[in-house]
Amino acid sequence: MLVSGLQKSVFHLSEEKEKRHYLYAFFLYKYIHKYQDKLRLQKTNIGLLIKAVKEHVLCLKDCFLIGDTGSTDIISAERANMKKILVRTGWGESSLTKYRNSWIETAPNYIAENLLDVVCWIEDNLRT
Repeated sequence: MLVSGLQKSVFHLSEEKEKRHYLYAFFLYKYIHKYQDKLRLQKTNIGLLIKAVKEHVLCLKDCFLIGDTGSTDIISAERANMKKILVRTGWGESSLTKYRNSWIETAPNYIAENLLDVVCWIEDNLRT
């Protein structure tokens, strides 16, 4: 769930970037599902990502998955053919060190210090 300060920042950023024909959309999904859906929708399965594709008409190869856990978030993004961004906050630092062996066969496209770093990196990469 977005905290109000972050939500306001995201919407403010979106308004400014629309002037440059950029659109940043943040979709947050929570695991409020029946038990039988849980296995299909939980990471590293990509059921939740497919749900987002259907609900928001997305092309996953053009999307970024931003997460702090390599063994679930980054692997899910890899399986869905998405761009992968690992954030060092939360579990991110230990995901890069202590638990790196659990997702050694894939790598993020970018390792960000925080959410602001993520937004700046995405903006730079949309220009190229």
